[in-house]
Amino acid sequence: MRSSAMFHSVLMMALPAAAAVVLGQSPQASTVWTPTTTYTDSTGVVSFQYPSIWKQNPAPGDYAPPQLVSAGSTSPDQISPDQRISPDVTFALTSDLGPYTTSNLEGLFFVYAHKSADNAAGCDGIGTFVSTDPKPPVTINGITYKVYGLVNPGLGHFAIGLLYSTFQHGTCYFFETDYAATGSAGEPDDVNLRGSNSAEINAHLLTLMQSVHIAPAKP
Repeated sequence: MRSSAMFHSVLMMALPAAAAVVLGQSPQASTVWTPTTTYTDSTGVVSFQYPSIWKQNPAPGDYAPPQLVSAGSTSPDQISPDQRISPDVTFALTSDLGPYTTSNLEGLFFVYAHKSADNAAGCDGIGTFVSTDPKPPVTINGITYKVYGLVNPGLGHFAIGLLYSTFQHGTCYFFETDYAATGSAGEPDDVNLRGSNSAEINAHLLTLMQSVHIAPAKP
C-alpha cells in the first residue's frame, strides 16, 4: 500500500499552490466540477457537496483505485486492526470527462470513510498504512486535518491524491481526493497529465474537500 520514494519525489500536491490556482469554468469544466448535490451520512454528522454528474459507488474499472478503496479490499490477515477501514461512500467521474477527454486522465474521485477510535492516535494507522508522505495539517471549516500524500502505482495506470484525517466525537473521519491516469507516476509528463493541468485539477479537488462539514458534538 505504501508508495516508494521515487514516486514521492514527483508528487506535485502542495496545498497552497493548488489553492492559489485560478479556476477556469468553461461549460465543460462547469459540468465536471460544479458541486450541485449534497451528501449527508447516516448519522447526520458529516456532509459535503459533489457534482451531480459524479457517480456514487461505481463498479471497479480499469484504473488505479483510491487508497481507501484498496485498503477496504485488503485481506484482514494482511493488516492490523487499526489499519482496517471500509469506505462509507465513493463518488467518481470515470466517463464524460469533459475538457479532459483528450488527456490521459481516467477518473476523479472523492472518498469518505469513518471508524470509531479511543483517541486521535487511533486514526494514525490508516494514514501510515496508505502513505509515507505526511503533509502539513490544514484547517477546513473549523476542523484540523492531518494530510497525507498518496500515490497508487499500477501496471500502466496510477492514482495521485491526498488523504485528510481528523478525530472528532470518538470517531476517525477520512476523506480522500484523487485523480487517476494512464502511464507511470514516475514519469513527469504523466504526473502533470498529458493534455491537461494537474494543478487545476488538484485545486478543484481541494474545493470539494472544502465543502466538508462535520457537525459539532451534541451537548
